Amino acid sequence: MTPAIVVALNMGYMRYREREGIKHFYLTSAGYSKIGVQPFSIHRYIIQTIRSWFGLRG
Repeated sequence: MTPAIVVALNMGYMRYREREGIKHFYLTSAGYSKIGVQPFSIHRYIIQTIRSWFGLRG
């Protein structure tokens, strides 16, 4: 692992799971807030898509 990933893991910004010998990395909520991005939410995506179809603002 690169030093940046090790630091992010130690700071609690990232986590990983290992499945079938492959490590899958993902950001925690602390990681998302650190970079200033909201975490992906399928519900938010669906609502935004429907609003864009009908020209609604939210």
